[in-house]
Order: sequence, then C-alpha cells, then structure tokens
Amino acid sequence: MTPRSGDSGMHLAERLPPDAPDQALARAARRHGMGPRPLSRHSLLPDAAHNGLVLGYGNTPESAFTPGLRQLARLARELDCPLAARTS
Repeated sequence: MTPRSGDSGMHLAERLPPDAPDQALARAARRHGMGPRPLSRHSLLPDAAHNGLVLGYGNTPESAFTPGLRQLARLARELDCPLAARTS
C-alpha cells in the first residue's frame, strides 16, 4: 500500500485497482475493529475507477499502523482483492 495524504489532515487515501471491492473490504475491516471508509462512497459518480480506502489516523498510536495494514492485507487476501498482491 502507498497511502496518500495532503499537507495536513487526519486521513490517508489509498487507491485500489478497479476490480478491488473497496466496500466489501471496508465492511470486513469493521468486523475486525477497524474503521476504514470506502473511497467510492465519497465520489459524485461512483465507479470502479474510484475504488480505495480512506484511513483515519487521528487517534491511532504509531505502533498500530503496521499491524493494521497487515490485517487489511489479510482481509484483502480473504476477499481475493488485488491489494493482497501489492502488500505481500
């Protein structure tokens, strides 16, 4: 994963390949206590080209970043999400 952020803020945006199910991945992450939002839900014209995750980090300790990203990768593998190949 290569999360992108602006110069300020409390969120990162990670784009996913068009065939990645961002909404399904976000739902799976919520079941494991994580709270990413599907980027496609923030698009005025939702389509597969706008897949991704919005990751908030405002109240997340630095020590939780790596385990959290590893958990997302495991969930992506379970969903056969293309993200899994990019984060191994």
